Amino acid sequence: MTARAIWILFTFILICAVPRAYTADAAHETAAWDSSEPLAKIRAAAAQGSAAAQYTLGNYYLLGDRLPRDLHASVTWLSRAARQGHMKAQYTLGALYEVGVGVVPDIHKAIAWYRRSAEGGLASAQTKLGLIYAHDHLVPMDLATSVYWLQKAAAQGDTDAENSLALSYLEGRGVDQDYSQAVIWFRRAAKGGSADAQTSLGVMYLEGFGVPRDYFAAMDWFFKAAAQGHGDAEYNLGIMYAYGIGVARQDDKARRWLSRAAARRHRLAQRELEGLLQRRAEFRRRYPLPDLRRVKRNLYG
Repeated sequence: MTARAIWILFTFILICAVPRAYTADAAHETAAWDSSEPLAKIRAAAAQGSAAAQYTLGNYYLLGDRLPRDLHASVTWLSRAARQGHMKAQYTLGALYEVGVGVVPDIHKAIAWYRRSAEGGLASAQTKLGLIYAHDHLVPMDLATSVYWLQKAAAQGDTDAENSLALSYLEGRGVDQDYSQAVIWFRRAAKGGSADAQTSLGVMYLEGFGVPRDYFAAMDWFFKAAAQGHGDAEYNLGIMYAYGIGVARQDDKARRWLSRAAARRHRLAQRELEGLLQRRAEFRRRYPLPDLRRVKRNLYG
């Protein structure tokens, strides 16, 4: 058998080995190839037009995973997948244009790719558009469009979108101010594990915004967020213990939580911790502790 014949046979085997689901990608597919698959098989599938394989190769080149990092090759493969409607490739390409990795930064091209992905139904792209139209200084602010995309993503359970939508209702940005709606979306994001939302929901209970004031519920949500290392939640717990808000005043617990937040460079916590230590030192000067050794000697002779 000639070398050419062997090559043709090898290529035929590779093509036949490509799973049917990958050679006939739907336009909206978001799948990627498993990293355990041989690179040769993924390359062959990508060359045959598999958007999933093209997306996978693009990621390999982007991250330097299994292949040397090559941004030009990454953009090439991601673009091929994105043009076929692969939503994750479109999202990744949008991110590359937004930050200027492998391409000249261009926020308008980034938005165009994010929009194609968002219109296909990818929640992370919808959230990204919502945030861009609300906060990106390179794009005219459009709060109505921001809320539109956030609602789309939140309906799919995207916690970042739920939290951002809650903030929109809290501040009346793009929608009428509505504390009750803010609580609903904060709660959904909080149950989804968002420490930001857990902290915000705790504040809503603490202040009685959109819900009856409930210090126990506030502390419960602060504890959940603090367990994830959220500085604001740690600070809030410290303040509640330091000033006896909804709980007995306990300087030791106040110091513990304020110290944790201060270690995260939380400026308010650093200031409160300094004040707490000063107050404690002043109290000790005015009311010195008894000499325990002398008391013991008196008691036991």
